[in-house]
Amino acid sequence: MPPVAYLHCNNDGMDLEDTQIKHISLELTERCNLRCKYCIYHEDQCGFRNFGMTDMSFEVAKKAIDILKLSNESTVYLSFYGGEPLLKFNLLQECIQYCTETLHNKTIIYNMTTNATLISEDIAKYLMNIENFSITISLDGPKMIHDKNRIFSIGEGSFDKCYQGVQNLINAAQDDVAKRINFNIVLSDTKVSTLLLKKKRLSQMRKIISDSLCFKQKSLSYC
Repeated sequence: MPPVAYLHCNNDGMDLEDTQIKHISLELTERCNLRCKYCIYHEDQCGFRNFGMTDMSFEVAKKAIDILKLSNESTVYLSFYGGEPLLKFNLLQECIQYCTETLHNKTIIYNMTTNATLISEDIAKYLMNIENFSITISLDGPKMIHDKNRIFSIGEGSFDKCYQGVQNLINAAQDDVAKRINFNIVLSDTKVSTLLLKKKRLSQMRKIISDSLCFKQKSLSYC
């Protein structure tokens, strides 16, 4: 597929000479409820940038979605990112509703990257009721590994909240759990001994999640 020729946006509308754009990611907010030690926004990083406090407006989100509306592709992709996108759950809901109204003639594939700490039972049910909505969860391993880096601003580890969010999602996803939930793991310690331990612990945690939620025949995938 050739590259997009040009994209020009102004207050009067959009001119798209080439309408092959099919994937857009929305950074719903710069804010995050975690302070992961390896995050590029963390003060210990050499390229330190302050944590932002800016939220995307619905008007901006609609303009982005309108680009997908003009796409000549029958299948389009919309991703939600942050910060932590669930800090703007209301905006995510507005975006989904707008897509339903304006992209009804297209197949929409959704994805969201999240730390899962804010996923309540109600949020899980809402997300898993959306067709073609998958979730990538940042989970570094079992509690002893995950909590080394993925911490709240007060210094507490986030594993317990993340684990509860995963449980809520699995309960809501039911038979679709294997294709709706993925995990993204950051390897901050690459010593062979640590990697072998992490592999062993992940296998144990995978079994615990499946067994405790009666999904013994299901498989969760790791990116």
